[in-house]
Amino acid sequence: MFLGNLDFDVQGQKPRSNVENQNQVDKSNGLITSKNSSIKIQKLFNIKISSQVVSFHRKKLGYYWRRLKTRPQLSDDQINQRYFFARRYVNYCFNDVIFTDETTIKCHSNPLYHMRKKGKRPRAISVKKHAGKINIWAGISFKGPTKFVVFENNMDRYGYLGIIETHLNNFVKTKYRGYCKLIQDNDPKHTSRLYRQALIDNRIIWVRTPAQSPDINIIELLWSDLKRFVRSRDTTTINEIVKSVRIFEKSLTPEKCQKYINHCNKVLRAICLRKGHWSDH
Repeated sequence: MFLGNLDFDVQGQKPRSNVENQNQVDKSNGLITSKNSSIKIQKLFNIKISSQVVSFHRKKLGYYWRRLKTRPQLSDDQINQRYFFARRYVNYCFNDVIFTDETTIKCHSNPLYHMRKKGKRPRAISVKKHAGKINIWAGISFKGPTKFVVFENNMDRYGYLGIIETHLNNFVKTKYRGYCKLIQDNDPKHTSRLYRQALIDNRIIWVRTPAQSPDINIIELLWSDLKRFVRSRDTTTINEIVKSVRIFEKSLTPEKCQKYINHCNKVLRAICLRKGHWSDH
């Protein structure tokens, strides 16, 4: 637990250095609130100190309250596979690769934070228990994006096969003269015999990424920007979400797609430096 360098003497206690205080933050993963820290100080040392003082000294050490990021838990085999993949493709250009994925956007999907004045409590946002949602499939490449396919039902292997034959295949023929490579996640519907045969028939080479590696599939950055754009338009219905998705789709140029894809080499370099561990990108 991190209490902070509070600059007061406690009888019988040796003062901590700034380095020791920072180590305490790292050990707690920054999850201890200033209020809980002030309560712990009172229990341990019988000294009353406000949470504001704790926050002040935390900031002096360079720590700020931010939204927590998550990452997959990787096994040793997965770490080794990620390291091998990163070393193989770290200097690859990816100009002949299409990155594809699916995502879901829900109605009334709001961020966890908002701005408000101290002491004010704005009206809570109404949220339906079973809010409507749409699913989106898309791909990005150096030559631009594929068409964004919007659907409401969950996709099975037959639905995905239809997308490959109708949308991805047409994009490959138009932009890549019928030959390209594909990077996507390891969803079970991507590994069916029917689907793999469709890729072979359409001359699409599937570059299989290691399991638990969403950081390698750069289209995740696109989904993040898309959802941020949809939220910024205060969409509350399915039709409004679809309209926002189409506006975002039209704004997606080959140059923007290239910017996303060029980030992949940065991710792979980070994975190489960390011997296969999470890239934090």
